[in-house]
Amino acid sequence: MLPRLNDQEKQCIRILAKMFAAGEGFSERPRQTLIDEGLEIDYPSFIVLMRMMEEYGVIEKPIHIAAQEGRYWLFEITAVAVQLARELDETEKQAQEPRDIVGHIQETARKHPVWAYLIIGFFVLTAVVTFANQATQFLERIGMIKLADKK
Repeated sequence: MLPRLNDQEKQCIRILAKMFAAGEGFSERPRQTLIDEGLEIDYPSFIVLMRMMEEYGVIEKPIHIAAQEGRYWLFEITAVAVQLARELDETEKQAQEPRDIVGHIQETARKHPVWAYLIIGFFVLTAVVTFANQATQFLERIGMIKLADKK
């Protein structure tokens, strides 16, 4: 299940997944790496972001050092990063696909039987009116009935 992510988290997951796929299982000085990859982030936001990545399981075994900006100095990137990146890509791909109108109507009919009865009634009424019109025209052509003259 894909957690609700903001744009910064999505971009971070994609960057970490790319690093993992390239064989870079560990990241040293990750904030600078993320900045180099185009993620604009200040240090306090970086700490929050890394805590979120750790919570999602994207990174593990963080090492913090006693230096300025030393939190999350080194950590291991997990395969979860690749899985989440794939899910993000799939979700965005599905969001771009056009909506299936027939499937939507079928789903609505299943959830709301009143709508189903209205739709079925509409089709039955259409069929009855069409049949009555065709029968009237047929009977008029063979001379069994005579309709009022059209002026």
